[in-house]
Amino acid sequence: MSHRYSRVRRPWRGLPYWALWFASLEALAAPTPGTMIDGTPTIEGQMRARVIEAIEASRLQGRPRPGAEAGIATGRCVAAAEPADTEVFNVFDLTDFDVFSGLDVSCVKVAESKHAYIYVEKSRWQSSLIDQKVINFFVDLLDVATPAVADGRQVVPSIAPELGTLDIVTRELGVPIPGPSDADDVDGLDKIFFVFVDIPDSYARTRTAVNGYFSSVNQMCADEFSRSFPAEFGRGLRSNEKEMLVLDIDPSLGPSFRDRVNGVPAHEFQHLLHWFQDEREGIWVDEGLADLCAELVGYPATGHYDAFLANHDKNSMAYWEQTQEDYGHAGLFFRYLADHPEVGNAQRWANMDAIRAIFASSRRSVNGVDAGLVEAGEARTLGELYSDFSVAMLLRDPEFEGGRYGMPAGGPSLAPPPNSFTDLELSGIVGEDGAEVSDRVTGYTARFCRLESFVADSIFVGITGPAGLSGRAILGFDGPRADPLALTPLEVLDLPPVAPEGSGFRYEAAMEDVGIRGNRVVVVTSYQDRIPPYKGEVGYSVFASGSAAEAGDCLSTVQVRPTRIQPSRGANYDWPVRFFLGEVAPPDARVAVYDAGGFPVRFLDSGQSEWDGTNDAGENLAGGIYHWVIVCEGTTRRGTIVVIR
Repeated sequence: MSHRYSRVRRPWRGLPYWALWFASLEALAAPTPGTMIDGTPTIEGQMRARVIEAIEASRLQGRPRPGAEAGIATGRCVAAAEPADTEVFNVFDLTDFDVFSGLDVSCVKVAESKHAYIYVEKSRWQSSLIDQKVINFFVDLLDVATPAVADGRQVVPSIAPELGTLDIVTRELGVPIPGPSDADDVDGLDKIFFVFVDIPDSYARTRTAVNGYFSSVNQMCADEFSRSFPAEFGRGLRSNEKEMLVLDIDPSLGPSFRDRVNGVPAHEFQHLLHWFQDEREGIWVDEGLADLCAELVGYPATGHYDAFLANHDKNSMAYWEQTQEDYGHAGLFFRYLADHPEVGNAQRWANMDAIRAIFASSRRSVNGVDAGLVEAGEARTLGELYSDFSVAMLLRDPEFEGGRYGMPAGGPSLAPPPNSFTDLELSGIVGEDGAEVSDRVTGYTARFCRLESFVADSIFVGITGPAGLSGRAILGFDGPRADPLALTPLEVLDLPPVAPEGSGFRYEAAMEDVGIRGNRVVVVTSYQDRIPPYKGEVGYSVFASGSAAEAGDCLSTVQVRPTRIQPSRGANYDWPVRFFLGEVAPPDARVAVYDAGGFPVRFLDSGQSEWDGTNDAGENLAGGIYHWVIVCEGTTRRGTIVVIR
């Protein structure tokens, strides 16, 4: 009882309630009603190495393809055959993530599309959760069209709205759907199987639900599996001998499960393609590219992104621990690379050649990314890209330096919580006084250190640490509430190595005229660990010192008084503060007043030589310490005013 579906529809227009089923990956990271995860790394982390070993052993034995002598279409394991209307599929029982077993589930074929056979668990078919309308929408998305317009953060324009999910993913990754011409094809068919079942998982026990998976077990021949996995075979697990993806129907979540998984078909399909391309790929690369594919078809994993941005230094990008932060970290990194070509301004999907080269690389993990970049003609290394990416996640500014430190328009906005990027704070510096703080950083993780309260013409900023450490110093202005995420950047400097320092190096750079141009410096530090599992932790120190210029003739007679004001003794007592610049004020003299945090509150030009305790908006300022800076003809004078309210 199958339905061959070819009617053209536009799934983003006039969506009824059922059309929200595949709405987004956002809820993957939601704390309620439960956590949704991709089962692929859970399964493959335990099974893949043994699967590869077993398949390679069969290859060495020269196993013939079935039916090859008769010249019929064949896969590596079985002769091609039209799928039956009813099939029994073996699925993983994931109620225990440590001990895998399998269940046989009777499924009915409900649709056949250009690229796929679609089956649904027989006992769930035509229920309140999944019926023909839901499947029609799914087939549209799979083979016909993807979103052309945005709908909130969860739906963005796909890279090619006139194409379906499978065509987009194969085109952008540069590989076709595997079929009989591929030596690793299992079933000899040109189409792949999408199977919807209620995946047994641990939701009831740990509130963790698996919403889909690709398993390399299904790439094995049945006899290969039974010989190589006797314990799992004894617990009911089998190979289906099919190019197959399993998607979840989760009644325990109720109708809300339909809002969770729109990008999942693209995500899981990438896993299948990556298995054929490089079955030994590192999990973080495989999962990062899978999340990228979800956004390519219009359904970004915003829940993953948000989880990472809220805990940006919680995990190492290249060390997988199956957390929501892991997905977001890797997914956002590859999205950054896809949008940021080496030459030219950032533009959405402008660097997909680099993504394709990384996908095609026969090397794995960190080395595979570097090899792919070389193949794509990139001069940048993974370490250099990661430093840029770390600054971009802090600034998120699509205009500054051609968008190098932000994501271009067209994708979901990134909105980390306030203060999520403030890990360390250096004490303020005045003149030659210095500041230093020590910290530790994990491989492929970034740490942020802010220097707020400084009064200096120039600042020397640096880090000391081992080889593989890198740093960037950002100069800019704060927002009105001194929110570290409201930094308006003026300059980003690399901190190059300048001298050996013990067993490591000292990296530093000078930022000139900082007291006039900005009021905050943020140092971004990361560590490029080259040794698996890329979770090495190293110590380092951040230091800063200030330099005040000598007063020249232009300001040699400057006087400022009073420097201690107590207006509470009477209305505007002792106001205003007068800046005496000599009998004739130099025409290019400029006066600026900063609060204790280094935020500019008042700018005076040469025609003004008095400060009445207000900011540029005319509002009275609170009591506290204020710094004044006067600049004239290349020289600078500084001082402090105390206001007691």
